Amino acid sequence: INLIYSKENPPLHVQNISILLRMLLFIGYDVCFYVHLIFSNSDFIDFL
Repeated sequence: INLIYSKENPPLHVQNISILLRMLLFIGYDVCFYVHLIFSNSDFIDFL
């Protein structure tokens, strides 16, 4: 049973790496979104 279970679920460090990659993807998307907002908003550039 343990062998089947370990085959179905990848090792813990592989799951952690996939979670980290997913978090980086979301963070990068948020950063791109906010950068786009800042550059498209001329009032904010005048404020800077």
